[in-house]
Amino acid sequence: MPRLNKVLAGFLIVGLTALPATSQIAQAGDNSEEASEARELTAFAGTYRYSGGEAEKEKAYAAVEETASHLNFMLRGIARKMLKKSATPKPTEELKVEGNKITLGMSSKRYTLEVGGPSIEFRGDDRKNYRMSIKQKGDKLVLRVVGHKSTTIKTYRLSKDGSKIKIKTKINHPMMHKPLVYKFSYRR
Repeated sequence: MPRLNKVLAGFLIVGLTALPATSQIAQAGDNSEEASEARELTAFAGTYRYSGGEAEKEKAYAAVEETASHLNFMLRGIARKMLKKSATPKPTEELKVEGNKITLGMSSKRYTLEVGGPSIEFRGDDRKNYRMSIKQKGDKLVLRVVGHKSTTIKTYRLSKDGSKIKIKTKINHPMMHKPLVYKFSYRR
């Protein structure tokens, strides 16, 4: 692949490979309002196994294919490969909660975040710098990862009985005609 094509593909891929490498933790204070929020966070704690089956995987891959088909033909191949890697469900998702601290175990890397607090900077697997933050919205945790030109939002929605979690991923990049969106289901 000519150098220019690799550079252009790199711009598209910024942020697409960093998210699978993200994990995080948050810190709580001592007042009762924060303690109440921490009790709600404990509902997210657990190890979840992928339960969406081939149907969800195929939907995610179809979304990747649709997105890639609108890219410049020189970028399609590498973009398709990177997006498909991002859109492959992890066998397990682990969420550890300690007070108002939450660890999302998605890879061997761990990052510390305050729920509802400021974003942190980290270096992704692609050696690019990113900012990451997390907040809680009722039955959801919303993880936001911002790169040079990309933004990825992962929303973790807990079922009412707490036995399942649905993870929706939305990737925005100016080279894509619309955001790439896919969902995966997990069960405790």
